Formats: sequence, C-alpha cells, structure tokens
Amino acid sequence: MNKKIIVIFGISSGIGNHLFKNFSSYKNLEIIGFTSKREMVQKNVFFYQYGKVKVLKKIFNGLFKQKKKIHLIICNGTNGEVGRLEKIDLKNFISTFNINFFSIVEILHNYLKIFKKQKKFVLLFSGGGAFSNFPKFDSYACSKTALVRLVENLSAEYKSELQINAIAPGFNFTRIQKDLLKNNSSKDIGSSYYKFVKKNKNKKNNFNKIESFIYKTIFDRAYKLSGKTVSINFDKWDEVKFYKKINIINKSDYMCLRRINKKPF
Repeated sequence: MNKKIIVIFGISSGIGNHLFKNFSSYKNLEIIGFTSKREMVQKNVFFYQYGKVKVLKKIFNGLFKQKKKIHLIICNGTNGEVGRLEKIDLKNFISTFNINFFSIVEILHNYLKIFKKQKKFVLLFSGGGAFSNFPKFDSYACSKTALVRLVENLSAEYKSELQINAIAPGFNFTRIQKDLLKNNSSKDIGSSYYKFVKKNKNKKNNFNKIESFIYKTIFDRAYKLSGKTVSINFDKWDEVKFYKKINIINKSDYMCLRRINKKPF
C-alpha cells in the first residue's frame, strides 16, 4: 500500500496534537510530527522552532530524495499578549508574529524550495480576528490576517503546482484558552470575549469535524479547493452543492479577504 505522507507542525497540544494522534492510527497514512517541545521528540517526531531549520531541511530533503509527495498541515499558534496596545510589550507583539506568521513563512519557504518539482499541498490555521476586529488581541488578529493573504497570494502564484487553504476552526477550548483565562483578567481580555470563553469552555471541541475536512481534501482528487479560508462550522464545505461548484468557487472572491465597496449611505 502506498501511504500518503502527512507532516504536521504544532503537535504539542490542541488541534495539532489531536490530528497527530488520530491520523497515526490510519493504516493508509504515514505521519511525521514537528514539535516545539524537545521532550516530545521520538522516532517520527522532530524539533522545530522559528529560526531553527536544520532538522526541518534534513527531513524535507530526505523525503524529496525518496520522491515522496508530502501534505503539510501547520497548526503553529499563540494568542500572544492581550490588552490595549500601549500596555503591551512590543517584544511580545513581535514574538506572536514570529510564531503565528513568520514560522509558517519559514516552513513554506523551505517546502516550496525543496519540493519545487512536485505537486504540493498545504493546510494552515487562521480564523480568530482575520475577518472582523478582535479588540485586545491585536498581535493575534493581525498575524492571522496576514496568513489569509499569504494563502491567497501563494495559490495565485503557484496555481496548479500548489493546493493551499486556511482553516478557520471555530472556538475550541485548548491549552491556549486555559492559559488565557489563567493569566489574564476580564479587563485584559475584554469583558464580552472573557464571558464567551467562560461560557463555552465545557463545550465539546470540533476536532473531529476538522479532521474530516482535512481527510476529504487529501483523499478526494476532485476536491481541488485552493486559495480559500474555510470556516469549519459556517461554510457548507461538506455539501454536494459546494462540491460540484468548486471550480466556480476557486475563481470567485467567495471565502476570501476583500474590502467591501458597497456604501452604507
């Protein structure tokens, strides 16, 4: 059996950890993980942090020499420091961009450079503040918005060479959310979002739905959606009508980051 190879970044916790564990049980998949925690390194798990690309290049080059196509899933992410902009340490603002945006640029730069003669596949995670304002989460919202535009740019630049999309996973209560409540007050976070997180922290996470979308995009050859940000909970990505209209969707501004030109007066 020719197994499909999935390389997952950000497996230390949350969505990335769930995907790594569940996909590892699939007999038709070979899973490679990258983590920022050295203690998690094992046979098929490797260390990666922004700026430390030696192991990353080694793994990519090894897979390329074996003429193996790989599918990238990038789950790197942090809320960053929250609060009003003038109260935030700019070093922490920049650090959020390093984790949420520049680490992904670094991964993609090496992936596109090494696998330039192969068809390529990427899914990364955006959402949270990318399509509407997210007060008190400036570094997070801005870095995630930058990812959306990066997805759209690369899809247009590489066309049929690369299938790339962003996933807006919806609200999931993970370690990041736990730390958010633990280390910040309602005033820091903003009372409305603070109440929302507290209210929904026991709600069941939609990891399985995310997993279903990823599996579908990898295994269904006709599901050639690219350059879009897919809301797992809102968009009808699993309906037959959507499936049949993918070519039209790809040519449209649907599920893209755009300015609204319709005047409110």
